[in-house]
Amino acid sequence: MGCCGDDGDDDGGLEQKNRAALNNIKNTTDALTCPKIRAQLFDSIVLPALTYGSETWTFTKALSERVRITHAALERKLVGITLTEQREKDLHREDIRKMSQVKDPLVFIANRKLGWAGHVMRRNDNRWTTLLQEWIPRNEKRPVGRPPMRWADSLRKEISVRQGTQLIEPWSTIAKDRKKWIAVIRAHTN
Repeated sequence: MGCCGDDGDDDGGLEQKNRAALNNIKNTTDALTCPKIRAQLFDSIVLPALTYGSETWTFTKALSERVRITHAALERKLVGITLTEQREKDLHREDIRKMSQVKDPLVFIANRKLGWAGHVMRRNDNRWTTLLQEWIPRNEKRPVGRPPMRWADSLRKEISVRQGTQLIEPWSTIAKDRKKWIAVIRAHTN
């Protein structure tokens, strides 16, 4: 899995990795005056470090909030504004996004996850990644409580075609048709 597994135990690792990535380019970004080039540099170095392995993350609300907060802190550092200054000037996240001109990490992650899901479902060679998507554990007693969110649960909820409560076409069937799946990716990431 990525730096943030399913259990979310990694409290400081995500931010620490990304601060290291940003510090590596800090001297370069400070020397650049063009915000567009600074944003491209940020998006090509820091964003991939932040989202490494995100194709396989079970993306919960808590994890998306951690990614958003970490990205906002790195974005403020890129722009040169502290959290205190942001609050004093009453700047919102969107204002800083306009100043930094960087990509939204949640859209970037959604795009990568959908791309990976389509890739996995179109495989026909019985690899374990494809088999695991269709595997249902047998003879296993379920633990008490709500089951943890699985990787495909978010895809099932967001992408499957429904008419009322009736399932018409599951996401896994849509993903097998590349043209339909590309249309789904564009619809969900724009």
